[in-house]
This record gives sequence, structure tokens and C-alpha cells, in this order.
Amino acid sequence: MKTLTTLFIFLGFSYPMFFATSGQPAISGYSSATPNAPTLTNDNPWELFTVRENIKVYTRTNPDSPIKDVRITAALHTTMEKLTNHLREISNYPDWVYKCKTASRVRTNHEDDYYYYTQTDMPFPFKDRDLVAHVIQWKDAEGVIRSEASAVADLVPVDEKMIRITQLKSNWTIFPEQNGLIPIDYTIQAHPGGSLPAWLINLAITKGPIKTMEKLMEKVQ
Repeated sequence: MKTLTTLFIFLGFSYPMFFATSGQPAISGYSSATPNAPTLTNDNPWELFTVRENIKVYTRTNPDSPIKDVRITAALHTTMEKLTNHLREISNYPDWVYKCKTASRVRTNHEDDYYYYTQTDMPFPFKDRDLVAHVIQWKDAEGVIRSEASAVADLVPVDEKMIRITQLKSNWTIFPEQNGLIPIDYTIQAHPGGSLPAWLINLAITKGPIKTMEKLMEKVQ
């Protein structure tokens, strides 16, 4: 079980960079228009899986996949500026995303429309995973920051030593400060690839996101 937990820790948080990497805080660059970005289509209800301090983890069945969707909500004791300053550099991933060993931006269409690449260190005998993700982000009329990401299969050449993640959609929602807290809401549909059965993935899918969220909170609070 320890090995399985490590294997799936990356599922929830290898892909959460919702800020651009320009020299200025990324909030100032957000467009108020909603882009043509991927969405998570699933009307099934969320079921609360666990609560740890102010972190809540939910799951739901997905009619289009044997792998469950995961949702995490939390409220951070920080400021939006501090959070954006910490997260705007994709190269910071290995500092707080569990088992992420490298991360970099590979293409920029706009500061709020870009592609990045990550590698996730997996325990033996599993192959490491890598991912290319396309991120589109914006600020809506209420000042809520939204970011949506989807996997891209072939922007970066495939490394035969790794398994490429090709099934992923994730949404981040970051709300304006409320009584000194920054509420965040994260949802993801993903498959780690390889030949592991779905029931085994679902058994451990919620454990990793908690560990990474706790590390993020430690960094910004």
C-alpha cells in the first residue's frame, strides 16, 4: 500500500500551476474573458472522502472513465500576492509537488496561455511518468481566478524510459480573500497510464493530493 500511495500521489497535483511566469505578479495579466478551454463534464455528485484541518477531499464516479474524479477545497492563511509570487514559477514544482523531479515551461502563446512539462519520480518497479499540459487562465468579472489544463500528447518527444500521461483535465478556482483566507477549489480527471487496474488506482487516488496541499500551505502561510 505504501508503494501504491507513492504511485498515485502525483495524480492530484502534478499540474496545478495557475499563474503565469512573467516578471510581474500574474494576476495583473489576466483577461476578463472566458477562453475556449477544456472543462470537466460530469454531473455525478461529489462525495466527501476525508477532512484534514481545513482541507476537504471529495471523489465522484465518472461515467466516461473507470477512474474517479478528485476534488480538493481549502482555505489558505495567506494573501493573493504571496500565493502568486510563490506559485508563478513552474520551476518551483519540485519544492512542493510530491515526487515531482523536474518542471519547465515549453511554449508560451501568452502569459495566460502556455504549455509546461513535468516528470514524476515513481517507486520501483513502476516507470516514471511525464506530462505535457496546456494551461489557459483568466479572471472573471467577480475577481475569481480560473485555470484549466489538459494533457497534450506530442509537444515534447516521448522518452521510452517513461510513461506519458495523455488523459488529464484539471480546473483551479481561486477566490478573492475572505476574512484573511484565500479559498481554493481544485478538480481533476486523470489516468496515470500503464496497465494498473482501475480499482487499484481508485484505492489510493485521494492520498497524494492531501500531502501536496499540506506542503503548499506550509510554503505560503
